[in-house]
Amino acid sequence: MLSIGNAIKGSGQAEILIAKYRDVIAVDYTYTFLDRELRQGLDAILTQLEALAATTGTGKGLRERIARC
Repeated sequence: MLSIGNAIKGSGQAEILIAKYRDVIAVDYTYTFLDRELRQGLDAILTQLEALAATTGTGKGLRERIARC
């Protein structure tokens, strides 16, 4: 959109387009930012859950071996 507005230098089209669509641009930037952060947070939670599951399985195995002794 901005490249179209800047096609004719000094026309002021870029400023007009920004003023007209500023809410749409703001929502798009917000969505992109929140989506990226949400995905990063979910990846971190999944990594922690996988690590916890591996640790829990190791702990169960140790408890079973100790109980057999």
